[in-house]
Amino acid sequence: MNDLDICKRIAEIDLDSDFIEVYEDEYDGICVKKLYCGLVIAERYNPLTDDALCFQLMVKYNIEINRQFNAVYVVNRKDDDSIVFIGDMVLNKAICLAIIEAHNQ
Repeated sequence: MNDLDICKRIAEIDLDSDFIEVYEDEYDGICVKKLYCGLVIAERYNPLTDDALCFQLMVKYNIEINRQFNAVYVVNRKDDDSIVFIGDMVLNKAICLAIIEAHNQ
């Protein structure tokens, strides 16, 4: 999965897909068009570069990070059996991949 695919999949999981349109943004990953009080608002959505958004997703989806031996293990706290070994990947990407993995099960 490339970064654009990760952003799109996280947007599909996190946002109400009936009210959003995800499209590629030439500057920063993807943009999301949301219907808000009858208005369509477009905003950038990239949890790979937006640390605050990624942290909110981590809390929302009960993701726990465990760093041992120069590796990252990501645990979904709702289901202790779902542990994903990420290796020495960027933390934001590891969190996003763990959320995607949890929703593919």
